[in-house]
Amino acid sequence: AANQLTWLTTAGTTDWGTGSNWSNGDVPSKGVDVTIISGNNQPIVDESPSTPGQCMNMTINSGASVTVMVGGYLTVNGTLTNNNGTAAGLIVQSDANGNGSLIVDGTVRGDATVERYIAGYTTAGTGNGWHLLGSPVNNMTISTSNFAPGGNDDLYAWDESTYTWLNYKDGNNGISNFTNGKGYLVAYETEATKSFIGTPNNSDITFNNLSHTSGQGNGWHLLGNPYPSALTWGDDNWALSGVGGVAQVWNES
Repeated sequence: AANQLTWLTTAGTTDWGTGSNWSNGDVPSKGVDVTIISGNNQPIVDESPSTPGQCMNMTINSGASVTVMVGGYLTVNGTLTNNNGTAAGLIVQSDANGNGSLIVDGTVRGDATVERYIAGYTTAGTGNGWHLLGSPVNNMTISTSNFAPGGNDDLYAWDESTYTWLNYKDGNNGISNFTNGKGYLVAYETEATKSFIGTPNNSDITFNNLSHTSGQGNGWHLLGNPYPSALTWGDDNWALSGVGGVAQVWNES
């Protein structure tokens, strides 16, 4: 049926945007459900932001996978179900040139791997290699991930109430998971493409009653993008009450 397409593993290429790779000879569109079956030539999405790869509901079968490559954009307008059994069934890539992007408007079922390339402070060339980041997957445990800092690495969370960077390595700061919507400050000795593994966030993340502690700076809080896609700052989905309506960008020089 035109509103239900199955990926053909025998068609010979991995390109999502090639019609002959799909059961009806058509590339999926916004209202079409797709099923990805196991086999050779698993689909790779490299569509641009102006014409992203699209479908309605997506089911990734056991042994199958979908990869959104660097510079690729995929929008699932309904439910995304990863039945692969592992986060290898859905991968959003990242490297020194950029990132892939995934938007799911419905429910997400199953895990994904959302990569994040981070330049090391020994290879950055300038500065000291600090990066601000947020996790696009749900409350991932830090200690079992490759974001856990080694002996010459650092990971900090910001505490408004004490005007202090809290060091993950201290062990007494209560930093065990990447909290959805919080930002973190990291530096790693060597460059690497690290992996956020878990269920991608795609529902509202809300912070209420942000503190402004007297004598402790100007009420700064470090928030991070909790999604595997870019954010549009200040559109109608933002409800800023008592918060300065500007984005602050750190320029190290």
